[in-house]
Amino acid sequence: MLAIVYSPVLVIVLDEPVIDELDRATTRYGWPVLTCTSALDAIRATYRHRPRVVIVQVPACLDETLELIRTLRQGALRVLLVGCVRRHDEAVERALRIAGVDCYLPDPSRLECLEEVVSTALAGESSLCVECQEGVNS
Repeated sequence: MLAIVYSPVLVIVLDEPVIDELDRATTRYGWPVLTCTSALDAIRATYRHRPRVVIVQVPACLDETLELIRTLRQGALRVLLVGCVRRHDEAVERALRIAGVDCYLPDPSRLECLEEVVSTALAGESSLCVECQEGVNS
């Protein structure tokens, strides 16, 4: 794995291509993207990089993502956990919230929502989470 310069934001992708909109955000802001083969690899990377915000792109297979989120939530590292999905699914949203995400972004095409969540967290207001789709509840 290549060494990356510290960034307060880390994007984790588990074994799939990065969503185009998320890829644009990472390019615009210089956020590193780590493609990991397992939740354990992602957990190790998160502890190694010690970001303030972790954006997890949620793949079709949810198990590894839920393990990652639960483990990070129970650990000593305090980060804002953001779940980003390709398209909204109520069951996925419910599972992510139960696992412990701070924020759920159901529509990756709304890049301004992701930007607002990250800038709010980096400003020290990490308990505030912007919801980016009407009808999606916290």
